[in-house]
Amino acid sequence: MKKFFSLIALVGVFAACQPENLTTAFQVANATATLNVTVVSAAPGFSPYVTSTMIKGNPTIAKNSKISVSETVNRETYTYETETPLVLAGGSVVLTGILTIPYNVAGYTIDVVEAESESEFAYFMLGEAAHGHGYGVEQEIEFEDGETYTIPMLENANDYVLCDTFKYDVTTGYEYGDDFELVGAGKTDEWMANAATSIAELAEAASGTETTTETVDFKVSAWALYNVFNVQKFTTTTKNIVAIPDEGYPDLPENNVIGKFSITGCEYNLVDPVEVAHPDHASHYVAPEDGHYHGHGHGDGGNAGGGLVEAE
Repeated sequence: MKKFFSLIALVGVFAACQPENLTTAFQVANATATLNVTVVSAAPGFSPYVTSTMIKGNPTIAKNSKISVSETVNRETYTYETETPLVLAGGSVVLTGILTIPYNVAGYTIDVVEAESESEFAYFMLGEAAHGHGYGVEQEIEFEDGETYTIPMLENANDYVLCDTFKYDVTTGYEYGDDFELVGAGKTDEWMANAATSIAELAEAASGTETTTETVDFKVSAWALYNVFNVQKFTTTTKNIVAIPDEGYPDLPENNVIGKFSITGCEYNLVDPVEVAHPDHASHYVAPEDGHYHGHGHGDGGNAGGGLVEAE
């Protein structure tokens, strides 16, 4: 199976603000979270499609905030729900998922449920800082995998807002694990085996990944240290194919599991611009409106303010 994780610094490209935008303060945008869900079913005649939804922060989106999409098929409503990471003001996250619509055959509802998963994180940042061209101050960040990461900071040491861009890769879709196996009644009953095989073949046919490069514009306050923290979470998930009996039909061995397979994809892609007051000119620092930044963690830059900043 293709492995997705790596640690690479991507290059940010400086872009001059227009003269009318050269101010010492600006209003930071609300955080956004977008969920893209692929809807599939092995029911005869069903065509897969993608549906999306977005939520906005005020100005941040708290860690473990709920985001979901619901689809109605044959008068039944099915929901895919997941949780966001922390998204700072001015940041964004794109989440992906798969919603499998169950179908009924011979007194059993054929469905797919998540059994277990394992994740890897890839971290990216502005290339200038990563290649030793920063201010010399590093911030410590403790992120979702429990590890602490050190982020070098760039500086905007003047009285004006700095406009910059950050390029990052977005991987969509998923890879099929080629590990399908029949379980329980799927091994002994031909129609159960056919049902499980149809689900796995659907997952394999819909698999495939595409990577594109996106560019996000961001602003940095006057007299600030800054960087962009890009986190990509790749998850391998084991999917159980189950046959749930209707009333009056017997349960099956192996807790009604008739087959299983795995998929690997990018669960989310988070981009967070971060900044703290410049340690040499902290009294001159003007935080963005609606985003009064402060640090947490243990930075080593005097009054730099600490680690990953969070808008209040």
